[in-house]
Amino acid sequence: MSDDIFSIRDIKDIVLSFPVHSNWNTEPHDADLVPAADGDGLVLKTIVLNALDDLTQTTSRRMSMRDLSDTLDVDINILDEILDLSEKSPCYSIDGKSLIFMPEVHELLAELTSKAREVFVEVQEFCRIADISQHNLLHQIRLRNVESEYRLGTVKWSNGAGPKADLYIFTDSLMSTAKGQIAASVKEALQEAKRVVWSRKMMYGLGATSFTNLVQKVAHDQIENGRDEAWAMATDDNDNVIFTPEASIAKARDDRIEAVRTKIKDLDENKREFFSIAELAAEAPDLFQDSRSTIYAMQDELRGSNSVILLGEFAVSKSFVLQAASVLSSKIQQSANDAWDAYAASPTTVSYPTASSTISLREQSKLSDDSKVPEELVRVIFDTEVAKTAKAAYNARIAQLDAEDENLFAEAWRDEIMLRVQLYHRAVQSLEGGKLRSELTSLLNIYMTKDLLPSSFMEVARKSEQESSNGSRSFVRIDPMTGKRAPKFYGKRLVPATEKLKTQCEAFEESEDAEADLQRIRTAMEAFAAKFGIDSVTDDDLTGKKQAFLQDMSEKLDPTKAGKDKDGSTLFLAVVLILIARHNQGLLYATGRFVPRLLKLLKPSIGEAQYERLQVLKEEVKKGFLTPEQREELVAMVV
Repeated sequence: MSDDIFSIRDIKDIVLSFPVHSNWNTEPHDADLVPAADGDGLVLKTIVLNALDDLTQTTSRRMSMRDLSDTLDVDINILDEILDLSEKSPCYSIDGKSLIFMPEVHELLAELTSKAREVFVEVQEFCRIADISQHNLLHQIRLRNVESEYRLGTVKWSNGAGPKADLYIFTDSLMSTAKGQIAASVKEALQEAKRVVWSRKMMYGLGATSFTNLVQKVAHDQIENGRDEAWAMATDDNDNVIFTPEASIAKARDDRIEAVRTKIKDLDENKREFFSIAELAAEAPDLFQDSRSTIYAMQDELRGSNSVILLGEFAVSKSFVLQAASVLSSKIQQSANDAWDAYAASPTTVSYPTASSTISLREQSKLSDDSKVPEELVRVIFDTEVAKTAKAAYNARIAQLDAEDENLFAEAWRDEIMLRVQLYHRAVQSLEGGKLRSELTSLLNIYMTKDLLPSSFMEVARKSEQESSNGSRSFVRIDPMTGKRAPKFYGKRLVPATEKLKTQCEAFEESEDAEADLQRIRTAMEAFAAKFGIDSVTDDDLTGKKQAFLQDMSEKLDPTKAGKDKDGSTLFLAVVLILIARHNQGLLYATGRFVPRLLKLLKPSIGEAQYERLQVLKEEVKKGFLTPEQREELVAMVV
């Protein structure tokens, strides 16, 4: 048998069986004992409480209840009672299994108050993240008089309406800032009749429900302070809060409807030219879901109107459609003019212009670059009002230019070529048969086939461009014989016809019968003229043309300007030809080597004195120089 009277367990049971002081939980006595952690001893409660207070103020790491029991050497079953007695009791984690001591609690409070200066801090969410009991945290907030600077409360309507709200900590200045910015957005929404949407990032840390309550309160205050808004509502839409001023929006919708009707009325009264239905739909999306519904609404409004039409997705004044169609048609005409000019500038490399397609014509007939008419509307007007006749109009304009070209050509050919050839032909025919007539006829044949006719069509440098009286454009060339400008023509029928005549000229070979050769050339020319309906030459035409030629030749005789004609041979030949023409039919074509025989031909027609004087001057020319006085003497014979 053991010497001990009581076992450890017996002693523990005896101690615990003592009567409990009435103030056990508030005023522990020095003799109050509590079971030790190992269950085999007793510890003074005051020692445990002092150790707990020291631990609470100095320990920064969290402890479980078991770790605290071991650290204080006290039975875990009475640890809750010990913690309740401590004036500096630590805080609990959310699940109550861990203890948080004052150093960490102070850090959490500092973090909480720092955030509360910037955003509304939701207490429950803060406790969840920090893993601290909300009851303990709120106790610490009140215990440390944090509420002297910060507010702790919910965000609700002033009348208590609205859903249940969360508890937040915040500053007065933060609340004032939030209300001010919300008020500005609400004011703008009321004035402009539009919704305001706040995303989660714009809610100052408040949850959607609490922020909705705050918006409701601010909006309610503004509406009650003189606003004529019927009512306003803020709703929670997922993570967004939406404020909708219904009465203002309804009024704005009515205003937009009236604006639509005004636009239509302006079109009907020709105060506007057009407007886009798509733009109209975009201006009033709450009225028109899409362009199609807008068109239907427009058709109802336009019922009975004769001055407004719908083209594609445009409402257009009918008068504007007619005007635009006229402009587009003019553009097609101009496009034809430009194509003709390009062809005329290089007929051997540029194809004869024809309208290839209405699409290309549409591109060519765009309105000016600075036009405010949308390209889509231009396309619609073209396709509906112009396209059917576009190709025909283009080709008709080309045909018109071609016909004008042929008419101008016929006039020029008759005046510059046919009359001249007839004058030359009559002159040689009027000569007596013999060597002179034969040689001059042969010279004329060579001039006509190698120079006169080919020069009518060959490519030469364009000296200028001129607008003809009917508005068509013709290029001009310089005639090598007269120095006059003559038109350059490229009609559809002219190119192949002139090429054929040029080929005939190039293939010309002299025969022993010069007059038969001349007749062959005349026959080819007459066939060419007949192809283009060129009128025959009359005697009156020849008389007038001859006088014009002689007048022109006389006016060009300038005794003061020798130029390249230093010896005076050209001047002398011109005077002789003019004198012969004045006394004979037609107009001779001759060169300087014929001058001696031409003087003999001229002799019967002039006085002996003049003839002798011409002989003297001829000799001077042969010597290689005429004096200014001698030049003036020659000119005086024909002027």
